[in-house]
Amino acid sequence: MSGLFVWAQHLPASGLYAFILAWLFVESTGFPISDEPLLLLAGYLGHRGQLNLAATIAVALAGKVSASCVAFWLGRRIDLLSLARPAARPAQGFERWLYYLRPTTARCACPSSASWPRRPPAR
Repeated sequence: MSGLFVWAQHLPASGLYAFILAWLFVESTGFPISDEPLLLLAGYLGHRGQLNLAATIAVALAGKVSASCVAFWLGRRIDLLSLARPAARPAQGFERWLYYLRPTTARCACPSSASWPRRPPAR
């Protein structure tokens, strides 16, 4: 673990800020990567004086909030029913392979007779 700290001490601060922003953006979009080791390293480098702690917190917050904004925007623009797995598996064509990659429509919390809520059209 000390080798990582020695290596990180020689990195330029602007590159670390960009890396923190990108890492936290990707992590917040749903990729299964952890942000705790990166934030611990950033806190350590802030303690050592290589990074400004206030700037690190601002960059981390910007990465998390921007990923949430992008996810919200995509959720408003993409019709989720078009991404759902079709009821029957297509018999031919490229769609028959995509059938297994698409998620199923989850209706666990809704009664079976309930329909999907519709959102108002985008302006």
